[in-house]
Parts: sequence; structure tokens; C-alpha cells
Amino acid sequence: MILFSCVAAQGAIHGKKIYAHYFPPYPLSVDNREYRYDWYTEQRFIGGDEKKNHKRPDGVIEDRPLPIEIRDGSSWKVDNLAAEIALARSFGIDGFVVDIMGDDEIFHGFFKDLLEAVDRNNLGFEIVLMPDMESKWSLDRKRIANLVCRYANHAAITRVNGRIVLSPYNAESSPMKKDIDGYLIDDDWWRSLILKDIPDLCRERVFFLPLFQGLSKYFSRYEDFSDGFADWGMRDPAGVDYLLASYLEISKKYPDKVPFFPVSPQDSRPKDKIYWEAGGGQLFLSSFAAADQISNSWIHLITWNDYGENTQIAPSCKTGYAFLSYLKAWKLKTSSDELIYFHRPNFVSDYDEKTGWRKMVLSSTASNAIGVFLNVEEKSTLVVEINTSRYYFSSTPGGNYFSIPMQTGNPNFKVFRDTGPVISLASSCRIGREGFDRDYGYCAGSSLNPIPPVIQSLCAQWTN
Repeated sequence: MILFSCVAAQGAIHGKKIYAHYFPPYPLSVDNREYRYDWYTEQRFIGGDEKKNHKRPDGVIEDRPLPIEIRDGSSWKVDNLAAEIALARSFGIDGFVVDIMGDDEIFHGFFKDLLEAVDRNNLGFEIVLMPDMESKWSLDRKRIANLVCRYANHAAITRVNGRIVLSPYNAESSPMKKDIDGYLIDDDWWRSLILKDIPDLCRERVFFLPLFQGLSKYFSRYEDFSDGFADWGMRDPAGVDYLLASYLEISKKYPDKVPFFPVSPQDSRPKDKIYWEAGGGQLFLSSFAAADQISNSWIHLITWNDYGENTQIAPSCKTGYAFLSYLKAWKLKTSSDELIYFHRPNFVSDYDEKTGWRKMVLSSTASNAIGVFLNVEEKSTLVVEINTSRYYFSSTPGGNYFSIPMQTGNPNFKVFRDTGPVISLASSCRIGREGFDRDYGYCAGSSLNPIPPVIQSLCAQWTN
């Protein structure tokens, strides 16, 4: 499967805006404690002790940010946010879409720190406001108007032609008005907020970019006063083409509206014991391939850091820099030799009677495969070794994807050309977990942007 031809497009840079969805509950560090005893470790392991190397049966995460040093001083939260922004920018991300879950001191404290971190970096990083319409506070139009106006003067807030971008999450689910028969969507609520409440309060105009879970179902009711459109997206590669068709249909009808296209790496949720089959790297890669077909789209990376749903692309113990590395290759159309692997740390099934984990009904059949994305400048040979098995593939120049059946053990990946070895990379995740210690999220790694060995050793509890 050829993803793109890097050599043919060498040096070409995508003009698409790329924003990553930032989920405030999962920063680089929640408590500024040593990684062995911090919040992430406590949420994953029994007792939070590195010697008790078993998952909590009620754990809410399968992965964590790469361990960092404890920071001195009272500005550690700002320091960490500044580090995340600099990292995101270095991989081609233009800004964060911030999930606004509350209108309280906790959120405003976080947002103040975030804007300070943006100012500190001075990298032209942007912030898109995304009120979470699943939160009760967002049912009050005045509170959303106040929030928009409160931060309107900050240079980092994303604007289009001078208008503030407002992109509510699940725009279709609220606001609501109570009726005898239950709750009904109020058609005039959004229109009044966008065209009256915010302009009256602070004389700001809004660029309205609503996000739905069901774009084709809901957008027609918003099309006359929306400036763009977005969907939360699919978590299965089989659904990407269906979503793309909806985007292309709306774009054809409204060529001036901005399509905000979702790209997600995977989705598995320990709290709910559900997962969607991402097919290794195929969900992520096919979503970018789809975005290439929409000429004026922005990219919505879902997510930067939601470890609760395992959709993060930020550097983590289990996935390293793999997703960011592919993003950069896609955006820059680079021709650097690179290998990215994808596999789970254990075998999975559609339903696990022992643990209660289940695959979502509309998702593809559970996959027990090792996937390899290989981007090479010249024709090369890929060798995958695991235990006593060895698999060979011939790769053409550009981006190619290969897969082999999973086996227990540690996969090793090598790339050769006539001139000699080009790439050698070992997976940081061992395949073979059993029982309640099994994970449903993928491991991944990049040869071009590997986790430093010292940090990888600190992650061993999460990957073996």
C-alpha cells in the first residue's frame, strides 16, 4: 500500500492549517512529582509503586507522557505548557484547539498559564476556542459570550479575516429547551449567540466552525450561518472514506466554507473497556490521505493528549514520537529514510470474557498484526524479525505500508539497500501480556525520532 510519493514531492509543504486538540486534564505533569509516584503512575498501577508491576483493574489510562524532571519554582505549569507548545510547533502544528470543559477558576487558571506559555515561546502559536457542549455551563449563551470576549484581545486566539474562530464540540447536542415531550434543540440559540450576543457584548465578529458527531445528519441546520464545518471523526479506517464523502459533498456545495477534517491515531478506553480497531497505523495514515483530497481543509488532530481515550499523538511511553514523526513527513513531504512500526503489546479479540473489554460494534474485526510504515528515498528491502521468524518486503521509493502476523516476543526492524544497512530499530514494546495486564492501545515507534534510551528505560514499566 503506497501512502504518498515523498521523492516526487520533495520540498513541497502543505499550506493546510494543523491544530491539535488539547485536553486540559492530561498535561505533561499533573502534580510535579517524580514519575514513579506521580498521578499517571497511580492511575495505572496497583499502589503506584514501580515494584508492583500490574495494572489496576479500575485504571483509566494505558499510556502516559514521557517522564520529565521535577521543575523548581511556582511556574512549573507554565514551563511544561511552554515545552509542549515548542514541541508541537517543531513538528508542524500551528496551534491547539482547547477543549473548554468549564467556566470556573480551574479552567481560567489553566488558560491563563497557557496564554503565558504561548507568549513566552513567541512562535506564532494559535489557540482555537472549543466550548464543550456536553458540559452544563455551556448551556448559558451569556457565559460563552463572556468567555469569548474575555480572551478576544490576546494575539494567540485564532482569527480568520479579523473574526474570532469559535468551534464548539458537539454543537448538535446542546443548547436545549425543555418541552412537554422532552428536550428539543433550539434553532435560534446559536444564531443569536454568533450574530447578536457576542457582537453586542464586545463588538467582536465570530468565525463559526461547529463540530458535530454526525456531520451529514446535523449540518444542514447550521449551514446558513456557519463559516466552516467539522466532525469528531471515525476511529476505524473503514469509516474514513464515508466521512470523506460527506466533506466533499458539503465542500462542493459551499466551496467558501472551511472544512476542519479530523485525524486520529486510535481509540481505546480503559474506563469503559471499549476500543475501535485502528488497524495499526492505517487509521492515522488513511485520514491524512483523505485530507489531501480536500483542497482548502484544516486538519484537526484528535488528540494531542487525551490519555483517557488513548487518542494522544504527543510523545508517550508506548507510542513515542511515531505519530508526530509521520505528521511531519506528511506535511513537509520529506524524503528522509524512516520506519514507523505499530503493534499491540498483546493479542486481542472482539470480546474478552475475562476482562470485559469489547470492540465497538461498527468497528472492523480485531487485528493481531504488526504494521510498518516505511518511507525511503530509494528502492529498499525491509526485514522484520521476531523470535525465529523473518519476513522480507521490497519497498519502492516513497511511503509504503506493510503488515505481518503478530507473535510473542520483541520485533526488530531492519532496512537494507545495495549499499548496505539503512535503518535498524527494535520495538520498545514486548508482545505477550496476559490477563488483566493486557492493553488494547497500540505501541508505536519511529527510527527518525526515537525515544532517548534513558527515557525509554524509565518507560519500561509501561511497555513490558
